[in-house]
Amino acid sequence: MYLEEIALPSVAKISDADFQKVIKSVNFYELPLDIRILLEAYKNQAIIGDNPYPRPERYSMVMETLLHDAWARLKGMPKSVAQKEFIRLLKSVQH
Repeated sequence: MYLEEIALPSVAKISDADFQKVIKSVNFYELPLDIRILLEAYKNQAIIGDNPYPRPERYSMVMETLLHDAWARLKGMPKSVAQKEFIRLLKSVQH
């Protein structure tokens, strides 16, 4: 589904169910890489919480390292805030 076609919930009223619907409807690969990485980081923080994984050690794992580092920077962010930031960022690129 194209990003413009996704009905995004209000940031103030987002529920876990609404958040899951949005995640399933977004095609992350149609987005610019920097936005995709930030969205993935917010999504992981909202679903899992703080990043429990060690940083990739192999230099050939560039994408995984970028994703890990972006998510690690969100340490301590409450899941509800991560959901809101995900929606805000998605709305900013939707228009």
